[in-house]
Amino acid sequence: MSLRYDKELLTFTLKYEDLIEGDHEIELSSLAISLQGFAKICSAVGSLSTLNYYEKDPNKRNIKVTTCAKLTPGSIDILITIKNILSSSDFWSGGGPALILALFSYIFNRNTKNSEELKNKLYEQNLEKIKKEMYEYEYANTKRIQDNEVNIENIRIESQKRCDDLQKQIDILTEQNIGACKYFADPLGKQCKKISAHLVNGNCIFCSNSSFKDFLYKPERTKFLEPRKYNLYIKSLDKENGTGQARIDNINSRLIDFVIVDPELHQSGNIYASSFIDFDKNVFIHVLAKAEMTLAGELKKLHILSTLKSI
Repeated sequence: MSLRYDKELLTFTLKYEDLIEGDHEIELSSLAISLQGFAKICSAVGSLSTLNYYEKDPNKRNIKVTTCAKLTPGSIDILITIKNILSSSDFWSGGGPALILALFSYIFNRNTKNSEELKNKLYEQNLEKIKKEMYEYEYANTKRIQDNEVNIENIRIESQKRCDDLQKQIDILTEQNIGACKYFADPLGKQCKKISAHLVNGNCIFCSNSSFKDFLYKPERTKFLEPRKYNLYIKSLDKENGTGQARIDNINSRLIDFVIVDPELHQSGNIYASSFIDFDKNVFIHVLAKAEMTLAGELKKLHILSTLKSI
């Protein structure tokens, strides 16, 4: 593997290939949207690779992404540089670059048949990185370990936990950056046929085409939790469709979408309508509902089965 880097820098080329408008032409607004999305993904990947967790707030990442461009026949090549990704002195020797490339490969190949294989590779890359860190720690602390000053087994268990936790962080990163991926894929099918990223030695990190774009616009994948009790303040309610928005537990919490499948909704003077009318009086109701969650663990919608009064 050959990377171009200088301490805190990682550089590769993003290629917009098979241009549709002409050999050197692409719609500027579409290119800008794509680069904006890719910059967000670079920032997220850089953060996860160096911190071992996904920092949701971009302002706390201290990752910068810069670019310069060149033209080749039928392609616009963007030189991408990710800066400030060095979080520790052993980042480059400890497998950090390999983890970054594996992350990019997985993110932009989730529409392919080998996506699970790529995800397993990510786990293995991180496991190797942590094993190397453990070996170096044990070597540096041999005497302390022999004298029982440190519990090496606990440290090994904690290292394995870090590796497992990173897998969850990767799921969160990919799910919460779907919007950025959609930005990135904007030119596909409209301005170019594929977008690829290459190392300075020419090796391809990923190549995305219109099938990746189609994958991004499929309905969001979700999962359902078992029914449980929720305390709701109903803010809005469509009595015909049973849809609306509510706050959970606290009048100042964020609004959550819901859908009511309880037949009681269509009865005169039902408790849902009464709660909606009395929203400003801080009246809440107890309901039994299934939570629909994104794969990143975010609550997307409540499916209300009944009020607790009626079961």
